[in-house]
Amino acid sequence: MAAPIVIIIISALFGLHILTNILQNKITPKVSVVIHGSLNAIALILVIVGAARIGAGLLTASMIVLIVAALGGFYLLSIDIGKKQIPPKTFAIVHPIIGVIGLILLIIYAA
Repeated sequence: MAAPIVIIIISALFGLHILTNILQNKITPKVSVVIHGSLNAIALILVIVGAARIGAGLLTASMIVLIVAALGGFYLLSIDIGKKQIPPKTFAIVHPIIGVIGLILLIIYAA
């Protein structure tokens, strides 16, 4: 489970770049948005496959939390791309908090 952890951490750097722009009321950098979403999708697929094969409780919990974070990301993306607006700051702050919780659960499982 090291690969999804590394991928999520790399993706978080792009997410931080996106969050910084949102908090400054700037347009989000679309390249960062695409890379962030793509990396997290890859990591989530790896976690889902691992949870399906292994079925460990903590891994499944991490998967569920990461899915919730992904759904929040899709919501933010729909506002950013679909409505062409800067996403709400509150939601842009809550989204990474949920993602970090999922990452911490994944790290604890892998330890």
